[in-house]
Amino acid sequence: MIMKRNAMLALLACLCCIYMAAGCASGPHLTSEHIQVLNPRDGFPPSYIDPLTGIEFILVPQGTFIMGSSPGEKGRDTDEGPAHFVSLDSFYIAKYEVTQAQWQQIMKDNPSRFKGHPQLPVETVSWNNVQKFIKRLNKKTGIAYRLPTEAEWEYACRAGTQTPFFPGSDNKTLIEYAWFDQNSGGESHPVGTRLPNTWGLYDMQGNISEWVGDG
Repeated sequence: MIMKRNAMLALLACLCCIYMAAGCASGPHLTSEHIQVLNPRDGFPPSYIDPLTGIEFILVPQGTFIMGSSPGEKGRDTDEGPAHFVSLDSFYIAKYEVTQAQWQQIMKDNPSRFKGHPQLPVETVSWNNVQKFIKRLNKKTGIAYRLPTEAEWEYACRAGTQTPFFPGSDNKTLIEYAWFDQNSGGESHPVGTRLPNTWGLYDMQGNISEWVGDG
Protein backbone atom coordinates (compact mmCIF):
# COMPACT_ATOMS: atom_id res chain seq x y z
CA MET A 1 0.00 0.00 0.00
CA ILE A 2 1.38 3.40 -0.90
CA MET A 3 1.26 5.13 2.45
CA LYS A 4 3.30 8.00 3.85
CA ARG A 5 5.08 5.82 6.39
CA ASN A 6 6.90 3.95 3.60
CA ALA A 7 9.06 6.99 2.90
CA MET A 8 8.51 9.42 5.76
CA LEU A 9 11.29 10.94 7.88
CA ALA A 10 12.06 8.80 10.91
CA LEU A 11 12.27 11.91 13.09
CA LEU A 12 8.86 13.10 11.93
CA ALA A 13 6.78 10.04 12.74
CA CYS A 14 4.49 12.06 15.01
CA LEU A 15 4.36 15.23 12.92
CA CYS A 16 1.52 15.69 10.48
CA CYS A 17 0.55 18.22 7.86
CA ILE A 18 -2.37 18.70 5.54
CA TYR A 19 -3.41 17.99 2.02
CA MET A 20 -6.66 19.80 1.26
CA ALA A 21 -9.45 18.49 -0.95
CA ALA A 22 -12.43 20.31 -2.36
CA GLY A 23 -15.68 18.83 -3.57
CA CYS A 24 -16.54 15.80 -5.65
CA ALA A 25 -18.44 15.15 -8.85
CA SER A 26 -21.56 14.00 -7.06
CA GLY A 27 -21.68 16.73 -4.43
CA PRO A 28 -24.36 19.45 -4.16
CA HIS A 29 -23.59 22.93 -5.44
CA LEU A 30 -24.40 24.64 -2.13
CA THR A 31 -24.43 23.29 1.41
CA SER A 32 -27.07 24.19 3.98
CA GLU A 33 -24.68 26.88 5.26
CA HIS A 34 -24.43 28.35 1.72
CA ILE A 35 -20.82 27.32 1.29
CA GLN A 36 -20.05 26.48 -2.31
CA VAL A 37 -18.95 22.93 -3.11
CA LEU A 38 -16.58 22.84 -6.06
CA ASN A 39 -18.10 20.43 -8.54
CA PRO A 40 -15.95 19.28 -11.50
CA ARG A 41 -19.08 18.62 -13.55
CA ASP A 42 -19.92 22.32 -13.38
CA GLY A 43 -17.06 23.07 -15.75
CA PHE A 44 -14.28 23.94 -13.34
CA PRO A 45 -10.75 23.96 -14.86
CA PRO A 46 -8.10 21.23 -14.38
CA SER A 47 -6.51 23.38 -11.69
CA TYR A 48 -7.27 26.53 -9.73
CA ILE A 49 -5.74 28.68 -6.98
CA ASP A 50 -7.65 29.74 -3.89
CA PRO A 51 -7.59 33.57 -4.07
CA LEU A 52 -7.25 34.05 -0.31
CA THR A 53 -4.49 31.62 0.61
CA GLY A 54 -2.85 30.82 -2.70
CA ILE A 55 -3.42 27.09 -2.16
CA GLU A 56 -3.28 25.51 -5.62
CA PHE A 57 -5.56 22.57 -6.46
CA ILE A 58 -5.34 19.88 -9.14
CA LEU A 59 -8.38 18.07 -10.55
CA VAL A 60 -7.96 14.32 -10.03
CA PRO A 61 -9.89 12.25 -12.62
CA GLN A 62 -12.55 9.76 -11.60
CA GLY A 63 -11.53 6.12 -11.71
CA THR A 64 -11.13 2.75 -10.02
CA PHE A 65 -7.98 1.44 -8.34
CA ILE A 66 -6.81 -1.33 -6.02
CA MET A 67 -6.50 0.13 -2.52
CA GLY A 68 -4.09 -1.64 -0.18
CA SER A 69 -1.06 -3.84 -0.77
CA SER A 70 -0.44 -7.47 -1.60
CA PRO A 71 0.50 -9.81 1.29
CA GLY A 72 4.00 -10.34 -0.12
CA GLU A 73 4.96 -6.67 -0.47
CA LYS A 74 8.15 -5.73 1.38
CA GLY A 75 7.54 -3.48 4.38
CA ARG A 76 3.80 -4.11 4.35
CA ASP A 77 1.82 -3.45 7.55
CA THR A 78 -1.12 -5.59 8.60
CA ASP A 79 -3.62 -2.73 8.21
CA GLU A 80 -2.85 -2.46 4.47
CA GLY A 81 -5.17 -5.27 3.48
CA PRO A 82 -7.03 -6.96 2.20
CA ALA A 83 -6.45 -5.16 -1.11
CA HIS A 84 -9.76 -4.21 -2.71
CA PHE A 85 -11.18 -2.21 -5.61
CA VAL A 86 -12.37 1.35 -4.90
CA SER A 87 -14.17 3.64 -7.37
CA LEU A 88 -14.05 7.40 -6.91
CA ASP A 89 -15.64 10.43 -8.52
CA SER A 90 -13.32 13.23 -9.60
CA PHE A 91 -12.20 15.69 -6.93
CA TYR A 92 -9.73 18.52 -6.37
CA ILE A 93 -6.70 18.03 -4.14
CA ALA A 94 -3.97 20.48 -3.19
CA LYS A 95 -0.88 20.41 -5.38
CA TYR A 96 1.35 20.80 -2.31
CA GLU A 97 1.05 20.35 1.44
CA VAL A 98 -0.37 23.32 3.31
CA THR A 99 2.55 25.61 4.08
CA GLN A 100 3.42 27.35 7.32
CA ALA A 101 2.67 30.71 5.68
CA GLN A 102 -0.81 29.53 4.64
CA TRP A 103 -1.51 28.12 8.09
CA GLN A 104 -0.38 31.37 9.76
CA GLN A 105 -2.62 33.40 7.47
CA ILE A 106 -5.69 31.57 8.80
CA MET A 107 -4.70 30.53 12.34
CA LYS A 108 -2.32 33.40 13.29
CA ASP A 109 0.19 30.96 14.78
CA ASN A 110 2.83 28.44 13.67
CA PRO A 111 3.09 25.25 15.74
CA SER A 112 5.72 23.67 13.49
CA ARG A 113 8.90 22.13 14.85
CA PHE A 114 10.97 22.98 11.76
CA LYS A 115 10.84 26.68 10.85
CA GLY A 116 12.82 29.23 8.87
CA HIS A 117 11.14 29.21 5.45
CA PRO A 118 7.49 30.18 4.73
CA GLN A 119 7.16 27.35 2.17
CA LEU A 120 7.96 24.64 4.69
CA PRO A 121 4.93 22.42 5.29
CA VAL A 122 3.07 23.04 8.52
CA GLU A 123 3.47 20.14 10.97
CA THR A 124 2.97 19.20 14.62
CA VAL A 125 -0.78 19.78 14.21
CA SER A 126 -3.46 17.43 15.53
CA TRP A 127 -6.44 16.25 13.50
CA ASN A 128 -8.65 18.51 15.63
CA ASN A 129 -6.34 21.48 14.96
CA VAL A 130 -6.77 20.80 11.26
CA GLN A 131 -10.57 20.79 11.59
CA LYS A 132 -10.38 24.26 13.18
CA PHE A 133 -8.18 25.45 10.32
CA ILE A 134 -10.63 24.10 7.73
CA LYS A 135 -13.65 25.61 9.51
CA ARG A 136 -12.02 29.05 9.52
CA LEU A 137 -10.84 28.67 5.93
CA ASN A 138 -14.33 27.71 4.75
CA LYS A 139 -15.86 30.68 6.56
CA LYS A 140 -13.37 33.12 5.06
CA THR A 141 -13.50 31.77 1.49
CA GLY A 142 -17.05 30.44 1.18
CA ILE A 143 -15.68 27.21 -0.31
CA ALA A 144 -16.27 23.75 1.21
CA TYR A 145 -12.71 22.58 1.70
CA ARG A 146 -12.00 19.37 3.63
CA LEU A 147 -9.36 16.73 4.15
CA PRO A 148 -9.26 13.97 1.53
CA THR A 149 -10.44 10.53 2.57
CA GLU A 150 -7.81 7.82 2.88
CA ALA A 151 -9.07 6.32 -0.39
CA GLU A 152 -8.84 9.68 -2.19
CA TRP A 153 -5.36 10.29 -0.80
CA GLU A 154 -4.04 6.88 -1.85
CA TYR A 155 -5.67 7.15 -5.29
CA ALA A 156 -4.08 10.58 -5.82
CA CYS A 157 -0.73 9.35 -4.52
CA ARG A 158 -0.67 6.27 -6.76
CA ALA A 159 -1.61 8.35 -9.83
CA GLY A 160 -2.50 5.27 -11.85
CA THR A 161 0.35 3.07 -10.60
CA GLN A 162 0.26 -0.05 -8.43
CA THR A 163 3.91 -0.28 -7.31
CA PRO A 164 4.97 0.20 -3.65
CA PHE A 165 5.99 3.79 -4.50
CA PHE A 166 4.41 5.64 -7.41
CA PRO A 167 7.76 6.03 -9.28
CA GLY A 168 8.65 2.35 -8.78
CA SER A 169 9.69 -0.20 -6.19
CA ASP A 170 13.03 0.99 -4.79
CA ASN A 171 14.59 3.94 -3.02
CA LYS A 172 16.97 4.69 -5.93
CA THR A 173 14.01 5.94 -7.95
CA LEU A 174 12.12 7.36 -4.99
CA ILE A 175 14.96 9.70 -4.05
CA GLU A 176 14.09 11.97 -6.98
CA TYR A 177 10.46 12.29 -5.83
CA ALA A 178 10.56 12.31 -2.03
CA TRP A 179 12.44 13.59 1.00
CA PHE A 180 13.06 10.67 3.36
CA ASP A 181 15.80 9.26 5.61
CA GLN A 182 18.33 8.87 2.78
CA ASN A 183 18.29 12.50 1.61
CA SER A 184 16.38 14.69 4.08
CA GLY A 185 19.03 15.38 6.68
CA GLY A 186 16.44 14.63 9.37
CA GLU A 187 14.30 17.72 8.71
CA SER A 188 11.40 18.87 6.55
CA HIS A 189 11.94 20.73 3.27
CA PRO A 190 9.99 23.43 1.37
CA VAL A 191 7.08 21.99 -0.59
CA GLY A 192 7.51 21.15 -4.25
CA THR A 193 11.30 20.72 -4.21
CA ARG A 194 11.21 17.10 -5.41
CA LEU A 195 9.61 15.81 -8.63
CA PRO A 196 5.78 15.51 -8.81
CA ASN A 197 3.87 12.33 -9.58
CA THR A 198 2.28 11.87 -13.00
CA TRP A 199 -0.81 13.86 -11.96
CA GLY A 200 1.30 16.88 -10.95
CA LEU A 201 1.08 16.39 -7.17
CA TYR A 202 4.13 16.98 -4.99
CA ASP A 203 5.36 15.37 -1.75
CA MET A 204 2.67 12.70 -1.73
CA GLN A 205 5.40 10.50 -0.28
CA GLY A 206 8.16 11.62 2.02
CA ASN A 207 8.82 15.00 3.68
CA ILE A 208 6.26 14.65 6.51
CA SER A 209 3.18 12.56 7.21
CA GLU A 210 -0.31 13.81 6.39
CA TRP A 211 -3.77 13.69 7.88
CA VAL A 212 -6.79 12.31 6.04
CA GLY A 213 -10.42 12.97 6.88
CA ASP A 214 -11.38 9.46 8.01
CA GLY A 215 -8.30 8.22 9.82
